[in-house]
Order: sequence, then C-alpha cells, then structure tokens
Amino acid sequence: MISTSSYTANYLDGTGASVSQTWMVSNKYINGEEETPAGLTVLGGKTGTTQAAGNCLVMASTAENGDEYISVVMKAGSRPALYENMTNIIRKIVE
Repeated sequence: MISTSSYTANYLDGTGASVSQTWMVSNKYINGEEETPAGLTVLGGKTGTTQAAGNCLVMASTAENGDEYISVVMKAGSRPALYENMTNIIRKIVE
C-alpha cells in the first residue's frame, strides 16, 4: 500500500447504494510532484502532520546497488521544508 499512488474502494453504503471512493497518496515522491535523486528508487512512505510533531515523512528507498534505506524527517515547519529536508537526506545516499 505505501507505494501505491491511489486506491479505490467500491462498497455499499448504509442505504445499499453503490459507492466508489478513491484516495490519493500524499507522498510527493510517489505522486511525481517531487523529483527523486537519480540512482534512488522510493519504495514508499507515510506522511503525517500534527501540531506537536509538525510535518513528518518516513520513507523507504533503495539504491541502485540494492541497499535499502529508511529516512525520517520530523518537525518540519511546512510541507515544502519537509520535502527539502528529505531530498537533502536521500541525496546523500547516492552521493
């Protein structure tokens, strides 16, 4: 699930009517809004935001040599800052 860009569920609501609901991933590396550094593949991740934790992202990736990494950014002040910090971290993997 963490590497899926969207998920659609089809179900019946309380009245028996057919409903289709699609959820889109908020991880910008998975949805293509943020460029992943060359030589690295993002396997998936989980974003989250709370007042106490700020903007957070935990992400799994793999380098071309097969090494796997887990990268974590917490307490970013904004979503742009979150992805700037994560890009700086994961760029170090392929340097």
